[in-house]
Amino acid sequence: MSDNIFISYSSKNKAIADAVCHKLEERKMKCWIAPRDILPGANYAEELINAIDNSKLFVLIFSKDSNQSQHVLRECERAVSHGIPIVPFRISDVLPGAALQYFIGPQHWLDAITEPCAAHINRLADTVQILLTQEDLTQKSAGEALIEAEALAVQRQQQVLRMRRTSIVLAAVVVVLAAVGGGWFYTQQMNQASLNLVPFTDKAAGFQIQVPQGWTKTQPSPPGDPPVALIVYLPTGNQSENLFVNNVSAKGADFDNVTNANLNTAQNLLSSNQITIQESGLTSLAGQNAYKLVYTINSSGLQCMQIWTVNNNTVYQLTYNAQPQHYTQYLSTVQNMVNSFQFV
Repeated sequence: MSDNIFISYSSKNKAIADAVCHKLEERKMKCWIAPRDILPGANYAEELINAIDNSKLFVLIFSKDSNQSQHVLRECERAVSHGIPIVPFRISDVLPGAALQYFIGPQHWLDAITEPCAAHINRLADTVQILLTQEDLTQKSAGEALIEAEALAVQRQQQVLRMRRTSIVLAAVVVVLAAVGGGWFYTQQMNQASLNLVPFTDKAAGFQIQVPQGWTKTQPSPPGDPPVALIVYLPTGNQSENLFVNNVSAKGADFDNVTNANLNTAQNLLSSNQITIQESGLTSLAGQNAYKLVYTINSSGLQCMQIWTVNNNTVYQLTYNAQPQHYTQYLSTVQNMVNSFQFV
């Protein structure tokens, strides 16, 4: 048995089935979906049977149309007979008919009958990703695991929304120009190595960083405020030019989900012509997997570098903002500061 996910659907629901497939594969999960994965000249029925038999999970796009589909019914029957767990994704406010209820009636299902459907597809992807980590998924245990996985997926989505509200994501960067936003752009750098860096430690926030001696710094947020732990101002006299550190406590925070939330926001800002992205990709911070985003805020010309990671249920984000004439001048110093960042 492979880790493939078989997607069963009525042809009338192909658009949603394709969207589900795209989202799962975007998360690096392998899917099998007809007719895309049927080889030219191959026997259609044999290909379906082999695909179901070699799947770890069976995602059913359940609607009034699939409820009446004999093809979907036979696919569900095959999955149950071979012990393949079924994950029903209900997109219509209907109950399964007698024949289909025999196979999925006892199962918990994921409801997706309200708009926007994309939010439900994200929750489905989170749930399936959790289920795939299970070593042994029998039909009975899969139903119990599905309930637990969905609850955890909802919790993770709530954490991402909470991080958005605390201005950890890029939308707040654009709205609050000087206090939020960020990015790195590795361009020509002027030497700032002669500056004396001294350690700054915030044990409550859980980090230490080296900062240039003589640069103004502040800790603006008492408990309960947006979690900006530290702001270090460039010596330019412009307070919008700075490096600052966010730390957001989020129990169970997942690096992939945080990154997806930030990148989705960045894509929306890019689509609305609010930012121009110069660089985007994986990096490291304090020895942890991290993500780096470099962009310009089009309305002000402010250049930004942003890097984030997750450690011990806390999201850490470092942000560098500067006008173009100062960005490269101080970039090597900021690079040294970020390289010195560590958890305590």
